[in-house]
Amino acid sequence: MLVALALSGTALSAPVGQIAEFATPTAGSLPEGIVAGPDGNLWFAEFLANHIVELNPSTGGMTEFTPPTAASGPTGVALGPDGNIWFTEFGAGRIGEINPVTHAVTDFAIPTAASAPVAIVEGPDGSMWFTESADPGKIAEINPTTHVVTEFPAPTSSLTPFGIGVGPDGNIWFTEKDVHGATIGTTSKIGFINLTTDTASDFPITNSSAPNAIAAGPDGSLWITESAAAVSKIGLVNIAAKTVTEFGTGLTSPTVIVPGPDGNIWFTESGNPGHVAEINAVTHDVTEFATPTANSGPVSLATGPDGNLWFTEGGVSKVGLAGAGAPAAVLAAPSVSGSPQAGQTLTCQAATYSAGAGQQPTFGFGFDGFRWLLDGDLIAGATAQTLAVPPADAGHHIGCEEIATYPLVAATVPATSAAVTISPALGAAVTSVKTTPTTVALTLHCQGLPTQRCTGTMKLTAHVTARGSKVVGIAAASKKKPKPKPPKKVTKLETIGSRTYSMPTGKSSTVTLSLNSTGKRLLVARYTVPATLTLTGTASATRKVTFKYGVIRLSPSYTWAFGPGFSYATELTLTHLPKGAKVALLCHGHGCPFSKKTFSAPKNGKLALASELKKRHLSPHSTVTIQITAPNEVGQVIVFTIVSGKSPTETFECLPPGARSPSACAR
Repeated sequence: MLVALALSGTALSAPVGQIAEFATPTAGSLPEGIVAGPDGNLWFAEFLANHIVELNPSTGGMTEFTPPTAASGPTGVALGPDGNIWFTEFGAGRIGEINPVTHAVTDFAIPTAASAPVAIVEGPDGSMWFTESADPGKIAEINPTTHVVTEFPAPTSSLTPFGIGVGPDGNIWFTEKDVHGATIGTTSKIGFINLTTDTASDFPITNSSAPNAIAAGPDGSLWITESAAAVSKIGLVNIAAKTVTEFGTGLTSPTVIVPGPDGNIWFTESGNPGHVAEINAVTHDVTEFATPTANSGPVSLATGPDGNLWFTEGGVSKVGLAGAGAPAAVLAAPSVSGSPQAGQTLTCQAATYSAGAGQQPTFGFGFDGFRWLLDGDLIAGATAQTLAVPPADAGHHIGCEEIATYPLVAATVPATSAAVTISPALGAAVTSVKTTPTTVALTLHCQGLPTQRCTGTMKLTAHVTARGSKVVGIAAASKKKPKPKPPKKVTKLETIGSRTYSMPTGKSSTVTLSLNSTGKRLLVARYTVPATLTLTGTASATRKVTFKYGVIRLSPSYTWAFGPGFSYATELTLTHLPKGAKVALLCHGHGCPFSKKTFSAPKNGKLALASELKKRHLSPHSTVTIQITAPNEVGQVIVFTIVSGKSPTETFECLPPGARSPSACAR
């Protein structure tokens, strides 16, 4: 069940002592232990409602999750080295865990039935340590991987272990109350387990003080609460001397104690009317802050990622927020640096954190460190500070997350960067190729970062075979060299066109490459030039292209009349002239009525020329020449030479574009 709570009026890093309260999702739930999770949320136990609850400190949203064992009585809560939230089940005598990402909840049996586990903490050895408050009392550890539980008897069998914590000496410390037998409440001790020898020891403190919670302070000391109403003190433990110095006057049953983000020691007072209080770690002055709801019964408290103290109120089933006057943990979120482009490497620049209890957070847990997100979801296995961006991520959004833990205040803080949009790797793709007889036009699509450009060169090459000065063959690619025969043929690679290209990303541009003088000379010589187009630079591609002139090949219809010493045309007709063709009629020699006339091809492609010669008698050796040309085509030249007493002879030649005079047609 999700319950949205409005946190209006409660800013991050609330002023010291400012308190706000929020009802738990289930009324009468009796909230107990609370801890900051690795996901930036607070997690707390609801003893009577049998829930573990996730609390978003920014939005106030609460979500309840139910352990698999009914009426399990969740009590103590702690963050484990695996990133899971571990909790004791007082009513079921079991230890549970919940994954803060998948929200899967499991629990595990304790060897001693009805062991009534209370408090839990992660030990420096990576195990989860907890107290068993049943008679006889025990201290136990559970391996978070194998889930094997190992129990140790309390040093004083008549006393019950209750609170538990890690001391500045690296040992497991616990409080012991006298809650069983005829001497109930009269004997009080604190003890420790030496993790090197696995031996337990204890020593007495003020009788009938009912020591409840124990925690290390920022000054390298150890603090306890003495919750008996008649005592109600805060104790400073001298580990070496095994003595306790008490502070506080008029307190009402101090319950749970933790180091605060401001460097002081904070604790709850569950006796009426209900307080959250702090004791200065140096001066030992105590300052109390009353809860807005009277008789609220504050129980547990923990530092949140927002720099505030969050606490549970068992008497009224609420969760409270108390300002410690400390800044929020994250002063500046991490950021992604590097080129946000496929094929590049991004770096997660570390976040900037405030000091919590005089300390900076560290990567002390296995789940601490960097993570990368693709479109808001974690990328599996991406836990390095850098990330190589694969091509498939183009068009998606990548961000990074940094998770760090304040070791003393046991607050884990995640911080997430703004996401960057991944551009494709810089590159240009050829989307179309179009050729004319003397040019090739390429359409390139350039992709990459907006600030980049696609640049490079375009080059046309052809393998030209010549015999002496005569070109006898052109190929796009080299062929097997023929055996030399006199006169020897020589093949060499010729560059027949080149240019550079440059275009912005995100657009398609057309670039035209023209034949150079060598290419045009070859085209004039052979009419067809096969070539290889090579793109280098941003675009890398090769294409086979062919430059080709069309060739006009017409057979005119003609009839000549002739006699001794003359000839004249009775019919001279051209058909199937190409569109846009020009026809030049030239007459040279005795009897010619003109030197040159030009005509445009009619729409029907038919042109009669005999009448232009007016049946003039043309003397032998006179010539009548017809030149047919069209754009980008090899023109046709037909020459009639007058012969005495015979029909004129005819020859055919070609006139390539740009050529000054006709020549033999290429084969």
